[in-house]
Amino acid sequence: MEAIPKVIEAFVTAVFKHAQSSQHCKNVETDYENMLPRHKDFPALEIQKTTRLNQARKDLETTEAQTAEATALLLDAFKAHFQPGPAPHQHQDCVSRSEFNRLKDQFRANRADAHEMEQLREQNNEMNKALMRVENDLDREMRANKRLENRLDDLENISRRTTKTIDATCGKYKSLEDLTAKDRLSFRTRCSALETEIDKSKTRHKAFDDYVYKSKASHEEHTQSLELYRQKVESLQQELKDQAVHPSVSPALHPPDPFLGNIESRLKAAEHSVAELKEDAKGEDSLIFEQLDELRTDLDKMHAKLNELQTAVDEVKRATLERVPEDLKPQLDYISRTVETHIDLLQRHEVRLNSVTTDELYRQMDSQFRQAYGVPNELRGIVQRQSKVEAICKTHHESFNNIHTRIEAMATELRGSKYIRS
Repeated sequence: MEAIPKVIEAFVTAVFKHAQSSQHCKNVETDYENMLPRHKDFPALEIQKTTRLNQARKDLETTEAQTAEATALLLDAFKAHFQPGPAPHQHQDCVSRSEFNRLKDQFRANRADAHEMEQLREQNNEMNKALMRVENDLDREMRANKRLENRLDDLENISRRTTKTIDATCGKYKSLEDLTAKDRLSFRTRCSALETEIDKSKTRHKAFDDYVYKSKASHEEHTQSLELYRQKVESLQQELKDQAVHPSVSPALHPPDPFLGNIESRLKAAEHSVAELKEDAKGEDSLIFEQLDELRTDLDKMHAKLNELQTAVDEVKRATLERVPEDLKPQLDYISRTVETHIDLLQRHEVRLNSVTTDELYRQMDSQFRQAYGVPNELRGIVQRQSKVEAICKTHHESFNNIHTRIEAMATELRGSKYIRS
């Protein structure tokens, strides 16, 4: 008689545990069937599902075995208690009405506790689902933050490459400027040397002109002296002709023959010297003209070379002043705009730094960065969403702590009840 309540208690506990295990197995299977289609990028969920389902099924089999054992014990106890006696109308071994009512009350209390535990378990499952959703939101936020960090890294890489390009362009421009300066200096030196040679050639040409002028003057003097000699010869010949025509002239006036021979010899010598002077003058004139032609040819060559050098200098100047700025103009404009933007931002931040707090400065810089470079759609409102997620996590954590406290209190109450102690 005393063993029947304990057997019934064991049977009720086994049935209650079996119901819990069965419901837990169904909940696990339902939860993972809902989560797997939505989280296909997490292969670990399949492994976790298999592990938890195996554990739930093992627990279910264990509770089934315990329930079967408790049922067998209860049947054995009932068989032993309700054996046929000598008098069927005797009920000395029956359970009293008060004991039966106490067992019914205990069973109802256990059913109420089981119902409350089931509700708590459902709330716990809902909390677990909410926590899973929060974890998924956090994972999405982390991935979004990771994408933002990757984009910031890309922007930093672009900034570094831009800086390297600017430095290389500045170095190339400086080297071109140095090369142009060297070319200008060499062209100036060569032009100075050519101008010096031209001045020397002009001086030599002037000296040749003076020599030609002097030669022409001496030639004119010789020509005048030859004319005088020719006039004298003609006058003497005329006198001789007159003397031959008019022999009445006194012999005293007629020159003797030796004198005439001397005059003729002198005339011949003068004519010979005049012819030699003419030949010498012609040779000198031809030599001077040849030298003048050579000097003119050299001067023309020097002028042509000087024109070529001037053309090359103009081409280098044009290439330096036109082509190089045209090639570098887009890069220089982009560099100038970038530098002006950064300088403007730095000046504004420097002005506002002492008048705002760190949070306000961070918000201003974040807003200016978003306006300057743009923000992906998935990052908009990330701070507000993080605050909401933190608030939800905090609320769920507090609710979970409250549920855990209530479950511990109920377990303590069940363990401390008189029925379990008996």
